[in-house]
Amino acid sequence: MIRSVFGTALGTYRRRFGAIALAAVAIFAPLDLLLLPVTTLMQRYGDARDAKGLLFLSASAAVGIVASLIGVTIFAGVIEALVAADQEGRETPIFAALGRLPVLRLMLAGVLVSVLVFAGALVFFVPGLVILVLLSIIGPMIAIKRLGIWAAMRRSTRLVSRHIRLVVVTVTIPFLLEDAPVRLLERITSLETPLASVSLDVLTSVFLGGLVGVLEVTLVHTLLNEERKRRPALATSSEAGSHESEVHA
Repeated sequence: MIRSVFGTALGTYRRRFGAIALAAVAIFAPLDLLLLPVTTLMQRYGDARDAKGLLFLSASAAVGIVASLIGVTIFAGVIEALVAADQEGRETPIFAALGRLPVLRLMLAGVLVSVLVFAGALVFFVPGLVILVLLSIIGPMIAIKRLGIWAAMRRSTRLVSRHIRLVVVTVTIPFLLEDAPVRLLERITSLETPLASVSLDVLTSVFLGGLVGVLEVTLVHTLLNEERKRRPALATSSEAGSHESEVHA
């Protein structure tokens, strides 16, 4: 199933790259520009060891995480529309897809998930990672099923808990590694200014973030299809058990 998810996602990514890139720029470029002061603060206080420096650094990191997860959640909703259109063989203009999204609900979900992940990471790293994995498909759940935030959280947790390995390999690991090329480039080049970092972040969002988004949505469609297949089997098994009980009675 892992190979199938990657294969389907890569096919969609190639066919819809232009729309995916446009969506990434439209969503992440404004976010990165808004976070420019945060990036500056993190660079200024990154080596600070006093209480004020650590406070600014922690607050900046928290804001960055919240903004990142909000962007990822909304982006996943847009990608869902593009992936669904691609699989159905129809065109969906990017701004039409944006117009149909429950953006406020996606933003609130992104904030809630980021707060939970951050709180879990503060307690101990593992709880934050577990929360990130279990709620990793909340954006597509809201976009596809039009669920409320709590219902989407329950649905995401239920689906992911049955396919932990699949979700970790196809979504969690790519998401965690998405920023690695940017950080590496910043270390080996002289592009250390905030504006250069923003440009690199946008490029990363276009190429790697787009692929991660397509992987996430493709995974959700795969999990929902598996769930639909399981229901008739469970219903048949239940009917057979009832029939056997009646015979023995």
